[in-house]
Amino acid sequence: MAMFKKTAQYLKRSFAVLALIAIVPSLIISFFVRPFANITVLPTLFVGQTDYNFTDIFMNMFSSLNSNGFWVGFVGYILFFAFLWLAGVSGICIVEKHLRTGELSPVPSKNQFFSYFMPMFYTLLIWAFMYLLSTVIQSGLISLIHYVCGETPPSVLDCILSTLIALAILALNIFLVIHFMFLPPIMVNYGYGLRESFVQSQRLTYKNLRSLFFGLIVPILTLVLIEYLLSLLTALVNIDQTARYWIDYAITALFHMLVIVYIISYDTITFFELNGLERRDLKQYRG
Repeated sequence: MAMFKKTAQYLKRSFAVLALIAIVPSLIISFFVRPFANITVLPTLFVGQTDYNFTDIFMNMFSSLNSNGFWVGFVGYILFFAFLWLAGVSGICIVEKHLRTGELSPVPSKNQFFSYFMPMFYTLLIWAFMYLLSTVIQSGLISLIHYVCGETPPSVLDCILSTLIALAILALNIFLVIHFMFLPPIMVNYGYGLRESFVQSQRLTYKNLRSLFFGLIVPILTLVLIEYLLSLLTALVNIDQTARYWIDYAITALFHMLVIVYIISYDTITFFELNGLERRDLKQYRG
């Protein structure tokens, strides 16, 4: 939890500036995609549908917030990827410059921005493929559980097992993300290619795997559980559909912003700490 504490301390001073970078992408992508959709759509399935199968589960996890179908969801994920890419590049440039120079500015330098452009693209591409594959696996497992339980609407056991599977796959995704989250700073700072950067990333994570895992799983799981309960509440409470949509949208945008800000900060700070790099954002270096 040491890395989590250092990131939390950093965000006490820097959250407002980083939120400025994340808020616009968060507002845009939240029209199409929910964070942690593989878990937060489950209450909708449990409460809102009398029966569901693999296609229903997959479409709900790979679809837009307003459920306009696969192609709207597909375009939404393209936009999600693009804006997340831009937010990731801008954010990591700002945090790294702050750690190196002590200067916190909401505008990244042009050279640094383009240096991170392709490394961040490769990293997000790996993550997107991993998320798609895990979504297919999770949809299959949950539909199998629903079939075996054989109850419509789903039984309590069905709902509990499905939620546990979703949480287990979330934990597995986070575990895998740790192994390639340092690719952008390694490629930019050391000039390595993708393969060499991946090897170096494993060396950084190997001895610190537990600390790195808990530094990500604790805040993300907290947000997941809050959003899950909010999704369950809105599914159970009889409110106007328009009001329900905008409540979901506001929650989604807020959570997207929090996740983007935290992961960017966590990635850069842990990279500096594990490599023993000097941090000039700390008090002893501030003039």
